[in-house]
Amino acid sequence: MPIQTLQNGQEDSNGPYRVQLKEWISCAPFERLLNMTIEDAGGGKAVLSMPFRFDLAQGGGLMHGGALVSLADTAVVMAIKSLVPPGTPFVTASMEAKYLRPMEQGSVTAKAEVRHHGGRTYKGAAVLFNDDNLPVMEFSSIFKIVKGQNIDRVFVSELTPEDVRRLISEGETFVLNITADWCQDCTARQRPRLPEFIRKLKRAHIPFYQIAVQQEKMQFTSAEHEKMTREFGGHGYPRTVLIVDGRVRSKDNVEIVSREGLDRLADAFIAQAKSRP
Repeated sequence: MPIQTLQNGQEDSNGPYRVQLKEWISCAPFERLLNMTIEDAGGGKAVLSMPFRFDLAQGGGLMHGGALVSLADTAVVMAIKSLVPPGTPFVTASMEAKYLRPMEQGSVTAKAEVRHHGGRTYKGAAVLFNDDNLPVMEFSSIFKIVKGQNIDRVFVSELTPEDVRRLISEGETFVLNITADWCQDCTARQRPRLPEFIRKLKRAHIPFYQIAVQQEKMQFTSAEHEKMTREFGGHGYPRTVLIVDGRVRSKDNVEIVSREGLDRLADAFIAQAKSRP
């Protein structure tokens, strides 16, 4: 549970407050007040839910539009958090909501996804559903990494199997990091150490990409994700693969998550890329 530190130690003060979360992807005080639950967050996507309590009703008895926007905005936030290193500061720059039908009872679920839009900018989108899986609201937003943060060092492009096959068919040289959202080595251990690894590869003009192939253990996202994983060596996450001119040069790099290990791997990849026939 997050730890809240009040500047003057009184809950009824008007701030400022300093909020510390035990986990990077977890609910802040306002989100707990609305009883939000983070169902899933990884690979630039997030799913959150929230029950329709009496305190969230507007005068007509429907769920307040502001509560729906809060859920959608928070879902996009968690999707961004799944991409950037813990502690990266970012803010909502703008948002737009389209209400599709009233929310009268039950719980509402937000499904969000974000994309890097260049520089310090992320674009987010979310759709909210009622218990009958009918869309309640469509939401879009723009987020900015706080100025001074080097986004080139923290952003990771997420690919689909189709993207990977296209890059290979075009004879591209790149590094592919194959991950599983349930894997602690992929998330908690490797992710904070990737920026330096990516920066080192970038200096050698080698792009770095990621693909998450499983959300739950032993359950592939799709048949194409499973097929591609087996082609690159099968289970074992994270698996970091070097492709040079569209050909796999090194694929047996599994569970390399330490700073020293990633540094050595970057050196090895750069050397292999330079020694192309």
